[in-house]
Amino acid sequence: MKIDSLNLTQNSNFNTFNLQQLVSDNLNHKQIKHSDVFIKTIQEQTLLQKNSSLSRLDYVLNLIKRFKNLENNIKTFFEPEIVDLKTIYPFLNADETVILDKLRRGKRKYDYSEYAILSEPAKKAAEDLTKFALEPAEENLYYSKLLKSYLDDKFGEKKYVFVSIGRSPSTIARCMEKLAVKTVYCPISCFRMKQLPLITNVSGFSNYSNYLAKHGLNKQNLEQSGKTWVFYDYTESGDSLLAYKNLMTQHFSLPLNKTDFRSLNEDLILIAPEYKKVIDFAGRFFALSLSHKFGGVPELPWQDVGLINRVKLTNKNLLGFNCYKFALQNLIEKEKKI
Repeated sequence: MKIDSLNLTQNSNFNTFNLQQLVSDNLNHKQIKHSDVFIKTIQEQTLLQKNSSLSRLDYVLNLIKRFKNLENNIKTFFEPEIVDLKTIYPFLNADETVILDKLRRGKRKYDYSEYAILSEPAKKAAEDLTKFALEPAEENLYYSKLLKSYLDDKFGEKKYVFVSIGRSPSTIARCMEKLAVKTVYCPISCFRMKQLPLITNVSGFSNYSNYLAKHGLNKQNLEQSGKTWVFYDYTESGDSLLAYKNLMTQHFSLPLNKTDFRSLNEDLILIAPEYKKVIDFAGRFFALSLSHKFGGVPELPWQDVGLINRVKLTNKNLLGFNCYKFALQNLIEKEKKI
């Protein structure tokens, strides 16, 4: 059942099986990794209209189309046979070509300070090369500003630290960082309560402990910081957030009065003015994992946390991260000039 051949008027009785079939027919195996989560979210949140299957279907179709379009843009952008930059932009000098090539090939981290040495035409070329990351940057920055205002009111401005658990909150975390909120990243994947008794015994766990301590996550630092360390994760059942809370407060003895463990999607739903749009945003960036492509946090399965000092982004995700950082910084710089 492909999107192009689907007749919406004939699907008023769309059920769970149809939703699963629609997702599997229109997304590849990597894209449907979280399709069960996606479908569960659709059912639980009763998107658009409480008893309208057609409205729900319309939402799913729109979500899949946008996801596929973004995936296709990334794939096209990253093709190794991509035409030489000098062919597209003959005005580039040698240094500018090297800088822009970093952006589109994802071979190493791009430093925004390099943008300053570009000529105006080269800057326009950089914006053109990174335009597929512009919409993600705009959306995440919008919701991050809402979240920052909420946290400023709740804890006091400059009185909290944003802690991103795993990869899902990473695109929001990058925005919070740009909004001058102290931000810490805690890479970990697929960690649940049933793994809690096992994780401290994995090989090299002390490396993970040292990483956390290096970024301020130890009892003494939290007690002396004068701030609340707000841990965020994307949640469905809340099991992963609870597991990380127990790891931090029980094994690492982080004080409960200096920490707060919160659901990113639930807080965004609470504070965002347009319910349908925030559900759409959470579905794409969290349930369908677009944040993994742009957030710059590598995948680190819980059983491999001892490898934290060696884990790296894939070229494709480094590409997305480079372009996301560029687009985000450009948005913020333009806002400063207004």
